[in-house]
Amino acid sequence: MRRQILPKAPPVPIEALQQAAEEQPDEAGPQFRLGWALYGAGRLQEARQVLEAASRRHPKDLEVLYALALTLKQAGDSEPARKQFQAVFELVGAVADRTRAAVLRRIVRGHLNMLERGRWDLEKEIWGRA
Repeated sequence: MRRQILPKAPPVPIEALQQAAEEQPDEAGPQFRLGWALYGAGRLQEARQVLEAASRRHPKDLEVLYALALTLKQAGDSEPARKQFQAVFELVGAVADRTRAAVLRRIVRGHLNMLERGRWDLEKEIWGRA
């Protein structure tokens, strides 16, 4: 039996995301979606502005903080990106779902290792060896 593959939903235009973010300035979700869309479109400076503002309003929202860290890294701002990934790493312990927390911890550790050492270097975290 073949599985039916559903077509992807068309992307939401950035203008619609901007409108939603403006209408709900205190909600993390619309700000995150706008920042993520701007990041995906390569509009890193705009993404950074949106995500920095969202991180000030929602300093414990992992999605916002992670998206900001990726944006900083992609923009070549290594030290701010490292600090942001470290903040995310410290908050991962509060994630109730242990499996999700473990995956997030590894991903964030990989980004930190990449910024600090130039490679993901996750053998210790994944395989238990240095």
